[in-house]
Amino acid sequence: MVTWPVMLMATLAVRASAHHSFAAEYDAKKPVTLKGTVTKVEWVNPHGWIYVDVKQPNGKVANWAVEAGSPQVLARRGLKRNFLPIGAEALGAEATAQKPRANEGEVLIDYLYEQPPAQIFGTLLPRFVETQMFYALLESVASEHGARMTAMDSASKNAGEVIETLTLNMNRVRQASITREIIEVVSGARALEGSG
Repeated sequence: MVTWPVMLMATLAVRASAHHSFAAEYDAKKPVTLKGTVTKVEWVNPHGWIYVDVKQPNGKVANWAVEAGSPQVLARRGLKRNFLPIGAEALGAEATAQKPRANEGEVLIDYLYEQPPAQIFGTLLPRFVETQMFYALLESVASEHGARMTAMDSASKNAGEVIETLTLNMNRVRQASITREIIEVVSGARALEGSG
């Protein structure tokens, strides 16, 4: 069996702008040494993962998931997708124990930024306000268009009802006119028959 030295979280963690810092999730003062067999390697964004079966002191086997850097960073460091074959024995791998979860109201997450926070917020805050104002104006214009659409729809329905009413009235008047003319013709024909 081939033995592979594995650089785990401590060495593969990379500084990423606006991302969780190593210190926020792990305690560098509490190292854990892992010795076991690699069961799976995931080459995925934003972090790669190495799964190692480690035999515990009680004899049971525990599967450890070790977070690595992103695939792009690993590739820049010369590692390839298949750099660690499944079944390889991982010796001398070091990771660090995760810090305990925060108590209620306590925040343990620390973010790293490429620029100082004051410079970032000095740029982002005016842009945020501008975006919010633009959003409010867009909402206003959309509301106006919606009101106009509703008004035009209502006007179109009302015009249709008026047209139907006027058409019905016009047909009644025309029918009454035709009926009157027929009555006059019939009455005139009877008058001629009676006199003749």
